[in-house]
Amino acid sequence: MSHPTSDAAEQAFYEAFRTGNLEAMRETWAAHDSIYCIHPRGDPLLGREAVMESWRDILDRGAVDIHAEPVSSSVGANLAVHLVSEQLLDPEGRIVGLVLATNVYELTDGGWRMLMHHASPAPPPSGPRGQSLH
Repeated sequence: MSHPTSDAAEQAFYEAFRTGNLEAMRETWAAHDSIYCIHPRGDPLLGREAVMESWRDILDRGAVDIHAEPVSSSVGANLAVHLVSEQLLDPEGRIVGLVLATNVYELTDGGWRMLMHHASPAPPPSGPRGQSLH
């Protein structure tokens, strides 16, 4: 499937995540070996095989109720960087985890594909010196 914009690629990524669809997840990532991923509190995973193996492990546990809220994005001719606030929800819809993610997409011959996903636990809301993202 071709993603005509980085936003469309991001929507496809989170839909694959929510539904536990590994094949759809594979389609959102660039096909070359220069991709990388860092899951919350995880080690850097470099290369398509390591990244896809990590997603297989995550998605094999079942669908994840995740809500992604865009925070900021910067889109160039061939590269896009999205900052996203992710909310992990329990079956009753309560937030059980907050994560900040940076998603980097590149424009390929097959449309926009994910190059990098780096997710970290969100810090507590900041005090008077900074702005909270939530």
